[in-house]
Amino acid sequence: DVLIELVAFANEYTNLTGQCTLSSGCADDDLGDQFNGGSARVWGLESALRQTWLLPGSFTMPMQATYTHTQGQFRTAFDSSFPQFGEVAAGDYLPYVPVHQAYGRITVAHPHFDVGLGVSYRSEMLDAAGVYPASDLDVPALMLLDGGVRVMPVERVTVYATATNLAGRAENVSWRPMGARPTAPRQVMVGVEVRNKSQ
Repeated sequence: DVLIELVAFANEYTNLTGQCTLSSGCADDDLGDQFNGGSARVWGLESALRQTWLLPGSFTMPMQATYTHTQGQFRTAFDSSFPQFGEVAAGDYLPYVPVHQAYGRITVAHPHFDVGLGVSYRSEMLDAAGVYPASDLDVPALMLLDGGVRVMPVERVTVYATATNLAGRAENVSWRPMGARPTAPRQVMVGVEVRNKSQ
C-alpha cells in the first residue's frame, strides 16, 4: 500500500506582534512589552509518503517520509527595538521559521520483532529578521538520528527500547534566551508493555 498526502497552507498577518520575554532576549526593562511587526505572509506545502514493502519470510519494511517547505516573510518595512525584528525591509524572512523540514524512517518488521531507524532534518534559521544565507550569528541546520527496537516474546507482551539523538550531537538550536541552546543529549528509554486480553 502507498499513501501520499499533500497539504498547502497560507496565512496572512496584518498586524504581527512580538512579545518581549526573557526567552526572546529582551532587556529586563522591556519585559512584557509588545512590538508591532507590520504585515507578514507565511505559506508553504506539507507532504507525506508512506509505503510498506512485503519481504520474504513474514518480514515487511514500512517506510515513511515527510517534508515541509515554509516561506515566512515580512510584507512591510519598519524599525523595531524588538531584538528579533530590528531593521526590517519588505521581503525579509521571519526569524526562527525554517524553510525546510523533513523526516524519514525505515523499519524492518516481523510478527515477533521490529527495528527502525529515523532521520530528521531542519534547515538553517535566522535569529533575527533578514535574508538568507544565514550567518554564523544565526542558527545552523540540524540533522538528528533516532531509533527503536521492539520484541514480542510472548502474546500481549512487548519489550521495547527507543533512542533519540543517536549520534550524540551537540548543536546550537537557538540563541535565546541569553545564549546558545544545545540539542537534547542522547536519550535511551527501555520499557515493557503488557496488554490485557481485551486489547
